[in-house]
Amino acid sequence: MNAQVQLKINEQNLIKHLKLAFASSTTYLSELMQNARRAGASRVSFDYDLDAAKLVISDDGCGITNLQTILTVAESGWDQDVVDAEHPYGIGFLSALFAASHVCIESKGQCIEFDTETILNFGTVPIRKSDIVMGTKLTLSGILEHPGDALKRFAKGYPIDIHFNGQSLPRFHALNGGLNFQTADMGDFFIYGIDSPIKKGLIEGTKDIVVYLQGIEIYASGCVPVRNDTKVRNIIHLDPRKYYGNLPDRTSLINEEEIIDEIRHYIKDQWSNRLKADVSIYPADVIAAHYYSIFAYWDQLALLNDIPFIPTEMLGVYDIYPILPQDWEDTYSMVKNVVM
Repeated sequence: MNAQVQLKINEQNLIKHLKLAFASSTTYLSELMQNARRAGASRVSFDYDLDAAKLVISDDGCGITNLQTILTVAESGWDQDVVDAEHPYGIGFLSALFAASHVCIESKGQCIEFDTETILNFGTVPIRKSDIVMGTKLTLSGILEHPGDALKRFAKGYPIDIHFNGQSLPRFHALNGGLNFQTADMGDFFIYGIDSPIKKGLIEGTKDIVVYLQGIEIYASGCVPVRNDTKVRNIIHLDPRKYYGNLPDRTSLINEEEIIDEIRHYIKDQWSNRLKADVSIYPADVIAAHYYSIFAYWDQLALLNDIPFIPTEMLGVYDIYPILPQDWEDTYSMVKNVVM
């Protein structure tokens, strides 16, 4: 037999099914934020008209030279430096096509405008002139779901300014948001309490973590919603050159369990180093009086072995007269006699 087979792709079915691959209906917002950042933008603005169900996204990035690239699936169009640093998949813009009914893209004096159904069915659209020369302007029509809450969530760890309806959104977990990050092999870490004095009788630090990849949250311990209070979380920004998120929208880490274990070990090691330094600095009686809880919390009680004092928190006070063994026997006999 000379018959042969090969791998083929049903392009229309693939595109149709990819709609079900994105994690949520608001994924397109983070994808558009990523595009702006990769284009070198210093800010990206989202302006939403609820009555018109229209969202306008604009940035001050380098713009799009070839509009075909943004409509080519699995081809990102980014330069080699971006490809090497972030491994873009070239799929994210599909999420915007699935979210809207009509799209207009303007950049570098060019414009394409189309119904998304036309593009998703591989129709063609003409390129015409535009007044937008700097940056990129994207208009999405048919956006029924209000984007405000999702944008606040996506913005909190993002490295560039995100504006929604004229207001700058808080970025309290961002690398440039004012926290004291330390650089490690895995990425950048903000470890809560690691630089603060220990307070009497309190457990300092936390094992709760929030992990970001390319500025977007990809993991949070315990599925607890992240509050604005950065002091109750360890914040980690993973190195995008070393770590990958799942296709198509990076909502979870590849090899997540292993990576989270590495993060937790790193944080524990940093606290071990901190507590070792404290033992060498503070008097033994101070360590015994104030440090037991935090040593126990970070599994570092072995560091207290050379302290010639019993930690205060290991001691208790009798507040009733001790019951002697004979008293217990007499009580048992009385109860036994009553029951019988």
